Amino acid sequence: MAAWLRGVWLALWLVHGLAAAATGRHISIIVDTSGSMLNSDPRRYTLQLSQILADLAGPDDSLSVIRLPLSEHGCDDGPNPSLSQSLNPADRAGFQQSLDKLLVYNVNNHFAAPIHTARAQLQEHPDKSRLLLFIADSGGLGEVCDAHLSDELSELKDQGVMIAAINLGGPGAFDRNPAFSFTQGAMNAEELVEAVAEVYQHFIGGKQPQTGQVRDTIDVDIAPLTRQAFLVVAADGAMGGVAEVAGNPTAAQVDLNHKGGGYAKGLDGRRRDYRIVRLQRPEAGRWRFQVPGLADAAGWMLLQDSALGLRLLSSPTVAQGRAAPLEVELYDQDSGKRVDNTTRWPGLEASMVVEGQTLGFRDNGEDGDRQAGDGVLTAPAAFNQLGAHRASLRLQSDTLDRSTDIEFQVSKIGWRLEPQLPPKAAVGSPLKLTVQARANGAAAAPLQAVEVRVGGDTLASLRDDGLQGDLHANDGVFSGVFTPKQTGDYVLSFIPQGGDAGLPVTASLQVLGRIQFPPPVAVQLGRIGSHAQNQGGLDLSAATVQGELSLELSSDYAARGSVLEIDLGAGWVVLDSRPRTLRLTPDGPRHWPVRVRTGDCPAGLGDKDLFTVQLKALDFDNRPQVYAAPLRLVILEDPWLRCWWQALVAAAGGLLLAIVIYGFWSPSRFSGRLGVVLSPEEDMAEGFFHAVRAQRGTGSGFFRDARVYIRPNFRLSGRRKGALACLRASGRRVYIQQAGVSAPLYRQNLDGDWEPLPLEETPVRFGVVYKHTASGVYFEIRNG
Repeated sequence: MAAWLRGVWLALWLVHGLAAAATGRHISIIVDTSGSMLNSDPRRYTLQLSQILADLAGPDDSLSVIRLPLSEHGCDDGPNPSLSQSLNPADRAGFQQSLDKLLVYNVNNHFAAPIHTARAQLQEHPDKSRLLLFIADSGGLGEVCDAHLSDELSELKDQGVMIAAINLGGPGAFDRNPAFSFTQGAMNAEELVEAVAEVYQHFIGGKQPQTGQVRDTIDVDIAPLTRQAFLVVAADGAMGGVAEVAGNPTAAQVDLNHKGGGYAKGLDGRRRDYRIVRLQRPEAGRWRFQVPGLADAAGWMLLQDSALGLRLLSSPTVAQGRAAPLEVELYDQDSGKRVDNTTRWPGLEASMVVEGQTLGFRDNGEDGDRQAGDGVLTAPAAFNQLGAHRASLRLQSDTLDRSTDIEFQVSKIGWRLEPQLPPKAAVGSPLKLTVQARANGAAAAPLQAVEVRVGGDTLASLRDDGLQGDLHANDGVFSGVFTPKQTGDYVLSFIPQGGDAGLPVTASLQVLGRIQFPPPVAVQLGRIGSHAQNQGGLDLSAATVQGELSLELSSDYAARGSVLEIDLGAGWVVLDSRPRTLRLTPDGPRHWPVRVRTGDCPAGLGDKDLFTVQLKALDFDNRPQVYAAPLRLVILEDPWLRCWWQALVAAAGGLLLAIVIYGFWSPSRFSGRLGVVLSPEEDMAEGFFHAVRAQRGTGSGFFRDARVYIRPNFRLSGRRKGALACLRASGRRVYIQQAGVSAPLYRQNLDGDWEPLPLEETPVRFGVVYKHTASGVYFEIRNG
């Protein structure tokens, strides 16, 4: 069970590509349905794999499953639609039922008609990414038709179709066939689905899917900039739904039962269920799910479709034989905006192979890269072959491996432009644009101007005439002024005008908003006591704001028993040392409610307790600007007794409890081996041993040591009245004292003489005979 689940999960990674492609994908799967597959795949994992792929296919995708024919007439057998079942999104149940009937293992190895059927389907989708996948246990296309069919597959490969094969029992003849882009062997059905995953990873460029066995919870990590994610759970039996655990991040949409799930029934008669959870634009972080009521073993896999893309930023025209930095940028494929935090994708690399050389792009501020960590990756490059070039940009990270085709033109260029501008500018502030023009040869005719454009709009015309900001005429430095009106990321195109042919170049500019803070206005919160709230406001109405910008909002307020809060438009949130983002626009709000709430017995604050609400902004040149609004707040303390009465009661209760516990714990107790031998004669052999702790009432009490009394009736008792002597425990010792006054007690000394016992307590002498003459009681105290 565990092995096939791991394989299924790996195979499901293919959906990462199914949902990602803008023009969709087409996959044709030729399944070997010969009789030998009865032993190779008795659980019919190929059926379940096909069903799950159909559920995960996007709206622009197409998929078909093709079986082998009952008989073959020759290598030129034409397409046979009856061998194929295509996905119909409008009839999902019918597609799954048709697959169940289609994939029956009962024929011989005849591949001509299936290949021609797949070829006809693939040629219907020339604009899609295409894959032809063989799943078989034969190891080849047959001796008779192998050469003929291989030539036809090679033609498909030349048309951009990826040809792949999974062969049970090892790669075999498929591995030696040059028509196949990728082959993988599998020794059993479990390795079959695992090998399918390897093929699709090559096809769609996915890495490191998250998998595991279902325990108490399913914990998955969603990567940044994920367009959509699929959590697939399959059991080796029946299963219910999948539920979220409280505390998950947010998403644009969460579908806990995508397309209703499904099941496949193996040749062993066992039904195996699966369920799919779809997360649309989920936030990055740890997500947790549960599968309530699961009785059978189950496994899970997370599939993520990233929106991170790579595109050419430099001009598509480059100069022949001149080294120049070639720039590409990371961007969000959904919004089209640049991504400038490359650290969120560990192992991020970009490369391109052109003219036999591999270009490695870096975002480290070196080798021509303008600024480290800005999302623009640069590679020094020089191209020698004139004409059009087509190359593939490859983007890799720990979880991604995808490529994008680009086209550019290598031309003879008379002039090479080198823009010189800062990476950031402020909206509404004039920015001087400067371009250094360098001639590619002595015969280059002079340039007349350099036009600066964004899209189809001309922003400025730079000249080298010593006027309007240009420092020196005819020094090859073209200058002009541009005043950005809106914030955002600009891609400026510098286009040479006149003279010999010049190479247009591009440069990136980030235009930031500006704010001019007014003198700080205090946040007035007044006087407040316990269990109350007062409201004031943060006022920036006098601030000058140009464009959109983000500020960091925080406060150094920290006082026991009270909390400071602000409403930024989405409800009250705590305002403390943790920075919060406040977005400002020229026409947006400039006043935000601020309140303080107190609980029971808050810490008192007076006029000398100084706190502030702080706003921080970075200027376009990364200089910090800080606005600190003082808090005007007085918190009145409650009477001391009101705040501490519970603590006092608790302390008194604790002391009383300690006294009670000590009263019972501190008194001394008799040893369990202590006893008294009572005899009517001086000869103790005639007496009887009485264990002290066996007598009722001889234990310790509240602040009272354990006591036992010797009575004239030759018994021990816990009562004093009428007793002859009292024995008292004290630590590890025992003391004796005469209890009555009618007649004295005597003890025998070492000489055998009798001496009266002192009236005060004295330590007991173990093994010494005591007597009471009046009652004729002799006794000896023993400890063991």
